[in-house]
Amino acid sequence: MTRNLSSVSRRSMIVAVVFCASAASAGELDLLVGDRASNSILRFDAQSGDPLGMFAAMPERYRPNGVRLGPDRNLYVSATSRLDEDVVLRYDGRSGALLGKFAGGNGLDSPMDLLFGPDRNLYVANEVGDNVLRFDGHTGAFIDVFASGGGLNGPAGIAFGPDGHLYVNSYQGGKVLRYDGRSGAFIDVFAGGDELNRPVGLAFAPDGNLYVSAFGIWGAGGQGVLRYDGRTGDFINYFAAGDPLRQPAGILFGPDGSLFVAEHWNGKILRFDADGTLRATFGEGTAPTFMVLIPEPATICLMLFGLILAYRGENSEGRKGGQKAVGSLL
Repeated sequence: MTRNLSSVSRRSMIVAVVFCASAASAGELDLLVGDRASNSILRFDAQSGDPLGMFAAMPERYRPNGVRLGPDRNLYVSATSRLDEDVVLRYDGRSGALLGKFAGGNGLDSPMDLLFGPDRNLYVANEVGDNVLRFDGHTGAFIDVFASGGGLNGPAGIAFGPDGHLYVNSYQGGKVLRYDGRSGAFIDVFAGGDELNRPVGLAFAPDGNLYVSAFGIWGAGGQGVLRYDGRTGDFINYFAAGDPLRQPAGILFGPDGSLFVAEHWNGKILRFDADGTLRATFGEGTAPTFMVLIPEPATICLMLFGLILAYRGENSEGRKGGQKAVGSLL
């Protein structure tokens, strides 16, 4: 009898996992965009580009830069202000309600991109400080200056690579710098050359190559999305360049390999196919910075339902088999 219950439980877990995975990969995603035109976080259907309204409003006098989902599924936004201290704000990941200040101080000045690392702590590109700050991912308490030096001048986009190291765009230096993913020690200049002009966003593609958006200099060219070998840092080619790319900022890969580009100057979001074909343009009239993909509400409900199925199967086994099942999903 116990064996049969265990088998049912395992089947429930498998069905739930497949159910959640299929729901999350079926294109049921929304795109959240930091928008300086409205000083808010806007929401779009990631496939159609249809506007879905304002997801979250910025507090008065603050402007959004980086946007990321945390391990707790809440939204984290790096925010700058000319009158108040620069901070990282936390919003409810489902409702968009402001939960308050999560991190700040300790030299945080003009924070750009941010992310949660493999250690689940928060890393913030600190533009004026020329460093990357690390904060406790649970409490927001300051931990340390994680990365600096190596010629870092105006850090913008950041990402952990497939090798576990931290990659940082040096906006003023025109380089992509690499730092040890555990110690923060400078390793090398991973990519850069005459072709890389004021890099902002960066992202590793599904094939492991590195894509970097170059803001360029107005009137002098250099704007586009550049592709580098993800292992050697060698320049491969321009993935996309020319109109309508005039000041590309944040970039983001979708689960199907398409690339979203926040075109700051032209005020729109561009979506490119994996071969570089411009597939869609939306969000006209915005001033986008960075972006993040989130499951749309119905998908979230489906995923939660799948997890409930899995939990009930495990808990049923524990009750009927005479064993407690507390914490079976942790």
